[in-house]
Amino acid sequence: MSEQPADLGTLDEEIVRAEPAWGRLLSGVGRVPIDRTEEPGVTGDWSLKTLLGHIAFWDQFEIEHIANRHELGEIDWQPINAAHERAVEGRTYADVLAEMKETHERLMAHVGTLAKTAADRTRCRGQHIHALRCEFARQPLGE
Repeated sequence: MSEQPADLGTLDEEIVRAEPAWGRLLSGVGRVPIDRTEEPGVTGDWSLKTLLGHIAFWDQFEIEHIANRHELGEIDWQPINAAHERAVEGRTYADVLAEMKETHERLMAHVGTLAKTAADRTRCRGQHIHALRCEFARQPLGE
């Protein structure tokens, strides 16, 4: 889902939009039977547990790098995703789910502190918020 809206809202507007999408994601996750959370196929070969670990990992990445993202240059995401996928395999679903929820709360709190002046909050350039709204709001889980 690579579509980009013509006009992202202000950072405040994008935060407001992200939270309902997050709620829909959690609602979908909650409908998946526990005995199916490690089955591949949620997205490609990934299980639900792998996907939630992926979200937690990249939320943490955003917390650490959102302020200097423009300085990172080109990053080869695939090896990072593959390594993290292997790391998630050895963890319980409950631990991965709890980490994802906790990391998301910290990310949203962090994003809310980034720009305090009206001028700084004019246009949202944060791809994470857009991705959260676009990617996860439309993907039905547990069906």
